[in-house]
Amino acid sequence: MEQLFQLFENSQNIPNSQIDQQQIIQIFNKSLDFTTWLGETKLAPYWAGQEKLFIKALTHPSFIHGKSSWPFRHNQRLEFLGDAALDYYISQKLIELFPEQAEGNLSKLRSTIVNEESLCKWAKVIQLDKFILLGKGERERIMSPGVIADGFEALIGALCQGASAWEDILDYWLELYNSVTGDAFFSLSRLEDFDPKTTLQEKTLMLYKELPTYESKTLSESAEFEVSISFRGKLLGKSINVSKKKAGIEAARQAL
Repeated sequence: MEQLFQLFENSQNIPNSQIDQQQIIQIFNKSLDFTTWLGETKLAPYWAGQEKLFIKALTHPSFIHGKSSWPFRHNQRLEFLGDAALDYYISQKLIELFPEQAEGNLSKLRSTIVNEESLCKWAKVIQLDKFILLGKGERERIMSPGVIADGFEALIGALCQGASAWEDILDYWLELYNSVTGDAFFSLSRLEDFDPKTTLQEKTLMLYKELPTYESKTLSESAEFEVSISFRGKLLGKSINVSKKKAGIEAARQAL
C-alpha cells in the first residue's frame, strides 16, 4: 500500500485537491497482497461494487487527520455499527453453544470476547492489520491493539452494509481463528479471564479456606508496577505493567 500512502501525502501539496476515487480503487485492485487477502478472507465477492465502503472501513482517523482530500472519510461510524453487530453475533452464538448457561455467565463470556485484546487477536488471524490505513506518525510506531480492534469492528460494520451473508463470513473467520491459534474461540474457560483475581480467591477459599497473598512494588527504573501472588509461601504468578490493576490481573491469570 506504499503507493497509496505516497499518492495521498503528495496530494496535500495541492490546495483543495481531491484524489480521484477510481485511481485509489485501482491501486487496491492492482495490489497482489490485497487481492490475495480478499480471496483468503472470502471478501472478494463483496469488494466489487462496494469498494468505497470497504476502503472507508480500512481508513483510521489518523490517516486523514487535518486533511481534506481523502474522499472516503474515516471508519469511526462503521466501527460503531460493527460493534453492535458483533455483540448480536456473539450473543447468538453463545446462546446456541451453551444452552445450559445462565444469562449472567453468558454476559461474562461475551465481555471476554468483545474486548480490545480478543478482537485484536482475531483481526491478526485474518491479517487485517496489514491493510489498515494509518497516518504517517502512526505508521512509524507499533500498531496498538486498540487500532486493530477498532478496524476489525469497522470492517464488520462494512460487511453488515455490503454483504447479506456477513454472518457466514464471520463463521469462516472463526474457523480460521480456531485453526491458526489452536484455541477454541468459544470456550467456557474464558470465564476465568473475566475476573481472574476473584476466581483465584474463590478457588483458594474453597480448597484451603485461605486467601492468596498479593505484593506490589514500583520499579524505579521504568516506573512500572510489579505485582506478585503467593500462596502458602509459594510464588504462583508475577507480572509487570504500567497499570497496577492490569499487572494484578495478569499475575492472577498466571496463578490460575
